[in-house]
Amino acid sequence: MTLPSARSRTRVPAGEGAASVIGIVIALGCALVVVHGHAAVRAERALAACTEATEHAEQALDDRLEQTFPVVQTHLAAAVVELREADDAAAGELWPAEIDPTELAAAEQRAHLLLERFARWR
Repeated sequence: MTLPSARSRTRVPAGEGAASVIGIVIALGCALVVVHGHAAVRAERALAACTEATEHAEQALDDRLEQTFPVVQTHLAAAVVELREADDAAAGELWPAEIDPTELAAAEQRAHLLLERFARWR
């Protein structure tokens, strides 16, 4: 049995190669357009939700509304987890979210301190 020579190998016509390159460029462009901004929007919404949850938690603690503690605490914990996950997702984006990292860190720290206050209340 003989191996095929280099001359007998099938070559891809130039038109098909160009079409493949164009297809790849279009696919990458679509991926950038579709993905761009979604993680940043999620992070902004999570920051707003966490801020709202911390305000409710502070109000509940200040007013000593013990019957609402479990619900408020759960809502706050879910909000801070979503904030962390949304920030992590936004960190992997090609274009960074326009959220001040110190604002995000302060909101997260504030939520954790309130969760600690709930734990000490028991």
